[in-house]
Amino acid sequence: MAPGPDGFLGLFYHKYSEQVNEILCNTAQSRTNWGGDLRKINQTHLIPKVSSLESATEFLPISLCNNSYKILVKILANRLKKILPCIISHHQNAFVPNRQIQDNILVAHEAFHYLKHKKGKLAS
Repeated sequence: MAPGPDGFLGLFYHKYSEQVNEILCNTAQSRTNWGGDLRKINQTHLIPKVSSLESATEFLPISLCNNSYKILVKILANRLKKILPCIISHHQNAFVPNRQIQDNILVAHEAFHYLKHKKGKLAS
């Protein structure tokens, strides 16, 4: 297992979680309150796959995230999960747990089928 760009293994964060948690929480709060540059803990690099590049598909994107960044993102994602049902419309189906984007396609298909076969009126 390789360390992140900060030089720490994930095992370090796991083993010393009690000591590190307070530091991570303070870091997250200070970044929220005062803003901050996250580029130092989250970097993406493009590595060429071939020597003579002709298109963007010839790059290999590599994301180098510090473990602290991954932990903070996980904390934020878990907190957002609790409020997402309150702020996302019931019509939104993509990227929401227990909902599928195909549900909207099925509803539209059933509506067209109903209109097409409706007695007395023809859909055009």
